[in-house]
Amino acid sequence: SRQDTKTPVKIAVIAMVANMVFNLALIFPLAHAGLALATALSAFLNAGLLLRGLLKQGVFHFSPGWAKWLLQLVSANIAMGALLLYFSPEVNEWLHAGLWTRVQWMASLVAASVAVYGLVLVALGLRPRHLKG
Repeated sequence: SRQDTKTPVKIAVIAMVANMVFNLALIFPLAHAGLALATALSAFLNAGLLLRGLLKQGVFHFSPGWAKWLLQLVSANIAMGALLLYFSPEVNEWLHAGLWTRVQWMASLVAASVAVYGLVLVALGLRPRHLKG
């Protein structure tokens, strides 16, 4: 707490208004997915504005290694996304499959995603000790 409650509230209001604008802009072309995208975009806006304020005040500085860490995370996310795109069943298959088949598919996809994400991070040099304070 930096004894400044007004700035985060102002930023939250900006993000909330942006969320409403994004909702109106995205609901018609993307339906319910547009609402989810609007929420994600406004959350990024909120975080970005808060970060900008901290950087501007000199309260926060990126330490060495952030770019490498971010590249590792993005790479792991891309690998996990590729796995999910490749191995996810088609919508018609999913809708016509029985309950236990869908449970098995989902469990397998989650387990494989966790494994690929972790393995890519380890392959790129991230270790548990890097995650500790």
